[in-house]
Amino acid sequence: MRGFSLYQMIGVAAFGGIGVGSMGLISYKTKRKALMLLPYRKLAIDLLNRNTRAIELLGLPIKIQVLDAGDSFHNFVIGDQGRMRIELEGKNHSGDLFVWATKAEEEWKVNKLELRIKGLAEKKFLIHDDKQAKELDMSLIQTVA
Repeated sequence: MRGFSLYQMIGVAAFGGIGVGSMGLISYKTKRKALMLLPYRKLAIDLLNRNTRAIELLGLPIKIQVLDAGDSFHNFVIGDQGRMRIELEGKNHSGDLFVWATKAEEEWKVNKLELRIKGLAEKKFLIHDDKQAKELDMSLIQTVA
């Protein structure tokens, strides 16, 4: 019985590598698309857009960056709990919008929304907190270092 030549083994390894790499890329893009379509992402962006102080701080126009599907520490859904980090870039500043959400009776609800501005000593601004059962005006909130 004759073995494989070196060139045949290189060809098999190359096609296998291309196949595995392609499947990884497809999996990553599928996960990213699923995260971007989550209903609480849109709810969080709506809450941000209604907060005039946050808009002033970031500056218009605000660009929403593509989610990092590989960041499973911030972007995940487990059962009825979800968390997400949305990168924002405004005219004045850029920052991250952190979202905590829960699902009750087939409907997502944003429990907490926090804006962290880059370059401002990593200060956190609370935009929405369900525990207080109302939207918060950032000008009245003290920053949490």
